[in-house]
Amino acid sequence: MLRTAPRRTLSINAVDEEHQREVLEALGVAASYDDGSLTCAVCSEPVREIGLGVGRRCGDEIVFSCARLDCMRILS
Repeated sequence: MLRTAPRRTLSINAVDEEHQREVLEALGVAASYDDGSLTCAVCSEPVREIGLGVGRRCGDEIVFSCARLDCMRILS
């Protein structure tokens, strides 16, 4: 029987700009952020242009909002 390691769940309340890159890399979305293809799940605008707001797990996926207050409220 093949045994896999249990999944870890981590809740992060805030990330400062100094550590933002590390978090994006750990989540596997740094390249998408860099090339502008990581978009806000609410308004569909590129997160890089407006700023990173909220990240949230939806099923097996992590979706992000931009830094607009309305978008962050809706996603959080």
